[in-house]
Amino acid sequence: MVLLAIQMSCQSNHKYEQKVEIEKIICSEIGIERLKEIMAKYDIPDTTTEKEWSNKEDYEKLFLHNLIYPYGVARKNYFHWISKEETIDVSIEGFKKGLYKYLEEERDFRVGEYVVWWSMKYCIKDLSEKLWAISNPLKNRSMPNNELEKLIDEYKEGHLMPTKILKNHYQFLFEIIDSKYSDLSMPTTETDKLQVISNVLNGDFSMDDFMKDQYENYLNKYDFEDKVLLEYCLMYERRIKEASQ
Repeated sequence: MVLLAIQMSCQSNHKYEQKVEIEKIICSEIGIERLKEIMAKYDIPDTTTEKEWSNKEDYEKLFLHNLIYPYGVARKNYFHWISKEETIDVSIEGFKKGLYKYLEEERDFRVGEYVVWWSMKYCIKDLSEKLWAISNPLKNRSMPNNELEKLIDEYKEGHLMPTKILKNHYQFLFEIIDSKYSDLSMPTTETDKLQVISNVLNGDFSMDDFMKDQYENYLNKYDFEDKVLLEYCLMYERRIKEASQ
């Protein structure tokens, strides 16, 4: 009886340690390098092993051995102005939700095929809400669910929606700059405006290296709207310079 009690105690402690490890996998706290160390310990299981764990609803093993998937999704959704750790944590949250759903439903497919979409959905939702917060003039207002669902549906169809949404919100900024340069007859296209937004999101500005060094500290203090205006102006100035040569 004593031996049995010891064995049960060891099994219980082992399971508890696994759960604590899962709960502690918060990238913003442990860092990306530590996350990579954890992922390196757990290989993606083969189909037979994964099926066995799924039938037993072994959440811990399925979580740890498939953690590489939300990490991979997060890397595809990095943006210059959002920390990588924050994006990874959001992706892992989607992964957790997807894994619970996976265990509740019929499991005729691999875990990775199912959870990747959940991670992507959470990343899209988080990014969209951040874009909405900085681009919507009505502060402290969350993105409407119908807007978010439409965004996700269009993203699934291959549209690059974040830049498109920002372009629509910042149309008034573009109009301000257009009026400033109106006498110079320097028209821009919708593609130009999307490119401006994309440049700002990724921290790429149309200035040479010398100017970047000069403006680096200043740029960090800019609001997002100011950076859009700066990049749009830089695009105009570059075209004016090219036209005069």
